[in-house]
Amino acid sequence: MNRTTLKHARLWLVVAGFLLAASTARADVIYMTIYQPFQNALPGDVLYFGGDLWADGDNEGWMFLNGDTALVDSPLIMDDSPFLDYSPTGLDPGDGWYENWLFTVTVPLDAPDGFYTGYFEVDGGSDSQTYDPLASTGFNIQVGESTGSADVPEPWNFLLAGAALLTLGNLRRRGRG
Repeated sequence: MNRTTLKHARLWLVVAGFLLAASTARADVIYMTIYQPFQNALPGDVLYFGGDLWADGDNEGWMFLNGDTALVDSPLIMDDSPFLDYSPTGLDPGDGWYENWLFTVTVPLDAPDGFYTGYFEVDGGSDSQTYDPLASTGFNIQVGESTGSADVPEPWNFLLAGAALLTLGNLRRRGRG
């Protein structure tokens, strides 16, 4: 092969690369919102997480909703059956909309107080056999009596502090006299 033939071959490879890169398909998009992504709970509570799903208006076609991936920190227990039981099989571009319960989280009676995190993802794609991640979101749960607000002092704390200040004042006055 001579140099001219190699230059032409390289040129055609570069042109073919640009054409292939320009024709790559854009991924279809599903959006998801959880109404209350942070919730407070006590042991024994069952928390309900509702939300919205909608398809981007620029999607190429119907987006199948084939399942989900759900995870929450142990020992909390997640149930995704509300989404699996009630979500539509798919969404149309632009006007497809789902608004309902997505999942529940049960806080066991023996769950220690603390901060727990979770994750919910909707899987699907352009056909009923595809399980690509379409939309995902995180959520947080604070378990226990303390929800992060400042503690309010009890009245006897004020009396004790006042008595301590009076005692210090009396000791200082005696030292001067």
